[in-house]
Amino acid sequence: DALPIFARSYRKARFKGARWQFQSGQMRLLMNAHNVLEIDADSQGLYLATIFLFRVGFPPVRIPWKDISVKPGKFLFWNYVEFRFRQAPAVFLQLSAELTRKISAEAGDAWPVDRGAAIPF
Repeated sequence: DALPIFARSYRKARFKGARWQFQSGQMRLLMNAHNVLEIDADSQGLYLATIFLFRVGFPPVRIPWKDISVKPGKFLFWNYVEFRFRQAPAVFLQLSAELTRKISAEAGDAWPVDRGAAIPF
């Protein structure tokens, strides 16, 4: 399974960046996270965690921007951005376009460009 590889590759300590709690997103095809994500961002990378009650089996991860690619998408009325990860290419995360704009602002010049590819690396 790709999720354990993802967790091992990016397991890191927390950092101080802008924080958005109780966020929603979709990871992989059928793994919806409704209001349980905690997302931090700064110029170094992206921190992802689930709220404490759901953390078993989903350790917090810190992904450097150089390991992330992004691609905008739309499903019905939902505008989202899909994140892909160099160390775990089978894993993707879709976040709302609105939240992604805030994350992008925190990343600044480190924000990855849209490479527009299903396998971005």
